[in-house]
Amino acid sequence: MVIARFVPVARTVAPIAAGVSQMPRRPYAIYNALGAVLWTFSLTFAGYALGWVPLIRDFVLRDIDLIIVGAVGIAVVPTAFHIWQVKRRAKRNAPGYRGGERSV
Repeated sequence: MVIARFVPVARTVAPIAAGVSQMPRRPYAIYNALGAVLWTFSLTFAGYALGWVPLIRDFVLRDIDLIIVGAVGIAVVPTAFHIWQVKRRAKRNAPGYRGGERSV
């Protein structure tokens, strides 16, 4: 649970896996809280420390708009890809689908 906080996909799936495997509540709560505290403080410290590096600080201050647009783009791409895959599978499984042939 602690390490899962630092891995994006694992952070989402770990609570489900803990529930399915019937992990006791007390250890789950302790490890989850510990992971949350470590994750929060490590990212806060990394931001603070990188703020002292002039090259990084100046880049962030100058290009914060670009950074935000890039972060949103990176977050949206996997979701858009998943939606595209689901629609493609639904189309393939639809009655009357003939493998890309066009009917006239």
